[in-house]
Amino acid sequence: MALYYSITGVQAGDLIALTVTHSHASTTAIASFEVKTLRHSIGDHIDISLGYTTNNSQVFSGYVKSIERSVPDNTWIVNANDDLIKAIDFFIVSSNPADPLTYQNISAEDLVESILGLAGLNSVDADATSFTFGVSNAFEVNQVSSFDFCRSISELLAWTLWCDENGTIHFKNRKPFVMSDSEPQPGWSNDSDSTGYTWSDITTLTVSHGTNEADLRNRVVVYGGTGIYAEAYDSGSPYYHYKTAVLADVGLVDSQSVADDIAAYNLHLLNRISESISASVVGDPSLLPHRVVTVDSTALGITSPSELYYIVSATHTLNSSGYVTNLELRK
Repeated sequence: MALYYSITGVQAGDLIALTVTHSHASTTAIASFEVKTLRHSIGDHIDISLGYTTNNSQVFSGYVKSIERSVPDNTWIVNANDDLIKAIDFFIVSSNPADPLTYQNISAEDLVESILGLAGLNSVDADATSFTFGVSNAFEVNQVSSFDFCRSISELLAWTLWCDENGTIHFKNRKPFVMSDSEPQPGWSNDSDSTGYTWSDITTLTVSHGTNEADLRNRVVVYGGTGIYAEAYDSGSPYYHYKTAVLADVGLVDSQSVADDIAAYNLHLLNRISESISASVVGDPSLLPHRVVTVDSTALGITSPSELYYIVSATHTLNSSGYVTNLELRK
C-alpha cells in the first residue's frame, strides 16, 4: 500500500513533512506541515486527510494561524489550529457595559450552543445534560472568550468540549477513560463496543505501560453563589491522603442541587489511579482521541481481546521515513 495525503492547497510533490496532534486535554488539535512552495495565507481554512491509497480518512479541519520560512533550506512551515480556534479568538464584550449579554433558566447544552454560535460555530453536537443554569437569577456573560466560557461549563459538569476531525464541535459526557453503563449519568456513552481497531504487538514500534496517581483527586469542593457550596469525597479511599480539587463559579452555580451534582460528577471523574499505555504504531488515521480501542498485547501481559483503552492523545507524523502514530491510551 502506498502512502496517501491530501492537504488543502498543497500540490503533489510539495510536502516534506506533516504532523497532526490531537489530545483530550488540549484546547484544539494542531497541524504543522513543511512544504517546498508556499500557497497558503493566514486565515485559510484547510482539511487534511492521511493514510494509504486503500485506507485513508480526514484527520483535521481548521485554520492557518502562522507561517514560518526556513533558511537556508528555503522551505515553509505552516501551522494551523482546528475549527474550535474561532471560539478561542472570539471575545464576548458588550458595546454597552450597562447592557451585557444575559441568560436565565437555560440548559447547559443550549447555553454552550448559543455561546459557540456567537463565534460562528454552528455545527455543534451537544448531548442533553439535565443541568439548568440561572434558575434563581439571570447571569451575565461578558469580557470572556467564547471558548473559556464554554470550557468553564464543561469543567463544572465534568464533560468534554472538543472539535472532531471534520470540524463538528462536540459537548458530551466523555470521560478520559473507558466508560460503562454500571454508573449511568446524563449523556453517558457506553464504551462496551470498540471502534473496530485492535492494537497489538504486530503493529507496535515501541511501547510502555504503567500506573500513577498524578491525576487523582479524591475530594472535590464546589463554591457557588452566596451560601451555596458542596463537597464530595471518597470516605473509603485506600490512598494515604486526600488530594483536593476546587471548582468555583459563583455566576453559574446558583442552586444547591446543581452544586451537589457538580461535586459528585467531578469526584467520579477524578477519583482514580491512571493506568496508561504509551506506544508508537504503524500509522492509522482512525486513531484519534475520544475513541476507544481494543488492546491485545502479550508483551504487556494483556491477551484478552476485550481489554478496552481510551485514546487520550494521538500524534500522526508523515515524512520521508513513513507514517507513524504515537498514542497515549488510558483504561
